[in-house]
Amino acid sequence: MNNLEKMRKVGEEVYGSSWQSSLARALGISDRTVRNFISGKSNIPETLSSRLLSAMDVEIEKIQRAIAIIESDAVSGDDVTTEVITGIVDRYEYSDEMARQHAVDAVNNAVYPKTFLSDLDAVARKYSE
Repeated sequence: MNNLEKMRKVGEEVYGSSWQSSLARALGISDRTVRNFISGKSNIPETLSSRLLSAMDVEIEKIQRAIAIIESDAVSGDDVTTEVITGIVDRYEYSDEMARQHAVDAVNNAVYPKTFLSDLDAVARKYSE
């Protein structure tokens, strides 16, 4: 595999079919430079592999931070008590007690072995006014 093939495969794998701009940004170069590499107008630097690795390390760090944000409100379903459910439901106002009870039931039914409190909040919000 040559550096052009490597750059293209890495770009497509990480950024999808419109990879050029995102990869250029990750490498700290212009879109035009990447297009020139692809067209053969410019030579790809011999240091491409190490630059790609550095850029991918940054992407990994971003993904790890994003995963940490997503998992920040994950709890075991066993820890979702009636008090937790009513605390979430009572953040919102409902048209009547029946609507509130439907929200409680729906939130309770949305509890899984690994539950995200923000997902339970979304269920409760769906039933509010």
